Amino acid sequence: MLTIGGLVLLMIAVLNANRMLVVTDVEPTNSGNQTIVAGLAEDLMAEIKSRKFDENARDSLVLDKSAFTSYTFLGPDGLEGNFALPDTVNYRSLTKFNDIDDYNGYRRITVMDNGSLDTLKVDVYYVSETDDSTKVYDFSYLKKIDIWVVRANSRILKFSSIFAY
Repeated sequence: MLTIGGLVLLMIAVLNANRMLVVTDVEPTNSGNQTIVAGLAEDLMAEIKSRKFDENARDSLVLDKSAFTSYTFLGPDGLEGNFALPDTVNYRSLTKFNDIDDYNGYRRITVMDNGSLDTLKVDVYYVSETDDSTKVYDFSYLKKIDIWVVRANSRILKFSSIFAY
């Protein structure tokens, strides 16, 4: 029993130490704008990374995963999401959101130098602890964040990262 618990903790530590950022080019774009948009998406990912894993997470002890927010309630809770989306300038997510799953369904508009509007859309969901490419509809020690860059209703870039508790 201790061996299994130790392996689970080791797996969580390894995944946490090796958080990955995966960029998928869904549609070819202007490389100059793509670099700018990639930077904006990476800034948003860094903002999300700075938040707690879960509203109920504690820094000093490992919780049973069933104590985390249910997958059906991922997103802002209470007054956290009490602002209109999409978020524009002076991003309210900076002061309103306190954990990763608050960003589920979040949308941020950016205006490029050429006047085009890009939207950053965020999906947050639990993934399997044995296969982080599999979305699960249950509690997990792993959450995946996808940030989609959307231009003219067409997805052009996807940034993904796995977060472990």
